[in-house]
Amino acid sequence: MKRKLPLIQAFAIVLALFSITILTSCGEGGSLSPSEVANPAPENPEPATNPEPDTGTNAEDKDGDGIANSKDNCPDVANEDQADADQDGLGDACDAVLNDKDGDGVPDAIDNCPDKANKDQKDSDKNGKGNACDILQIIGPYIFKPLPWSLIGGEEKWTKVVDGDIRSMDVDDSGKPIAVGHNGSISGATQTTKISIVDGASWTTKTVDILGALGSFPFPSKIDAQLLSTFSAFPVSAVAKQGSRIYVGTSGFLLYSDDDGASWDVVDLFRMFSAGVGESGTHATCSTDSQHGITSSSSGQVIGVNRVCDIAFSSGNVAILAADLGTAFNTDLSAHINNPMNAAAAWQGAGSALKGHIVHDLAVLPGNDLYAGTDGGVWRSYDGGASWGLNGLGSEEVFTVFSPDGLTNYAGTADALYSRAVSNGTWQKVRAFDEVRAVSGCGTTLMVGTSKGVFKSVDKGKTWTDATGDLPSKDVRAVSCDGQSIYAATAKGLYSINMK
Repeated sequence: MKRKLPLIQAFAIVLALFSITILTSCGEGGSLSPSEVANPAPENPEPATNPEPDTGTNAEDKDGDGIANSKDNCPDVANEDQADADQDGLGDACDAVLNDKDGDGVPDAIDNCPDKANKDQKDSDKNGKGNACDILQIIGPYIFKPLPWSLIGGEEKWTKVVDGDIRSMDVDDSGKPIAVGHNGSISGATQTTKISIVDGASWTTKTVDILGALGSFPFPSKIDAQLLSTFSAFPVSAVAKQGSRIYVGTSGFLLYSDDDGASWDVVDLFRMFSAGVGESGTHATCSTDSQHGITSSSSGQVIGVNRVCDIAFSSGNVAILAADLGTAFNTDLSAHINNPMNAAAAWQGAGSALKGHIVHDLAVLPGNDLYAGTDGGVWRSYDGGASWGLNGLGSEEVFTVFSPDGLTNYAGTADALYSRAVSNGTWQKVRAFDEVRAVSGCGTTLMVGTSKGVFKSVDKGKTWTDATGDLPSKDVRAVSCDGQSIYAATAKGLYSINMK
């Protein structure tokens, strides 16, 4: 939404421009340009010289590629292979240079500001866009920073939608958030957590009473409610709304509500019955957290539990569960809820190739084509989660996977965003980022949520803009967009901002 520029903002801009003029004025010559400020002339420049013309070998082969100028299809740029893909008589090396619409000598393909000449390619704020294309402010004589959007009136501010430490988010088919999960809390022997759900334009926050939901749950003989009474806090690390039913995944439990969060029941308790990682204490879990075991206050016995990291539904309403020690799927979750002891409706796939892996995130493509982001790369399942095979990035910890169109997949790791064509190809680095925790998109806009804020691209990842702005927390756990707004789930709440 365009807004008229308030008087105080207009005054601020005039003051900023006046400061630039003062800072860069120099005697007779008036003010310097921003590029001259960024690259000041030396105080005692070397006297200009006119080198003697080279009449030797270099005159016959001035680019030094071993091919005489008279036979070289690109005499000014070294190209020993003389490649000429378009057969226009001009070598590819010269074609690349000629494809330089701003004339700064940097080919458009690698120019961080292809519409404005910036031979130095300076990018002071490291946002992938050159200073010449940024709206710049000069603080001191040589330091560039983008002007705040609120000052220039070119962007709306982020608006808080839901308060709280948001850990997870579910969206509708348009990309609009419909439910978010909060971090948990503990007070004595009472453990609670919260979710927030939307009804139209209004959000309501509901408490999830974990112990209260255990009343009708048929515990195995080795587990009783007392063991849970000294458990640590429950973060809602996964939330999914399917029809009128809401599912919540947390430490050790998958729960559900059929009355918009007014009351809760347990779907299952996920614990490690055999000795293994975390059986007697703590193990690493999703979202770079640590998962603690359940300790009995009377006997000191410790039971290791799994944290539910993500919930997804594929075609046929098959439920797929991502956890910190593998995956599981259920072809009839409603039947399982109605009768947890029904073997025909039990969870399956616990012994798959992903057993023991931290599965951070799931992406569901048309049919039963599934992708999982894990602590050992991206994995793919063609059969709804029954079996898995490594898809790539095996040496990376992949926090998130996403496919905006079913044709291209994206994966976020601890230090970069990667992409790969679904049909074939290999994973390629799109751009370096700090801890990519979420990827989303709508239309031509692609977004990433990182530990340093929100970034967006409108050209399939070729160039990026830092969209963090005045977002109160850069600790972004999930992102989405619905064509009108961008949403960011953070440690200080769920926020939205108008798309531009």
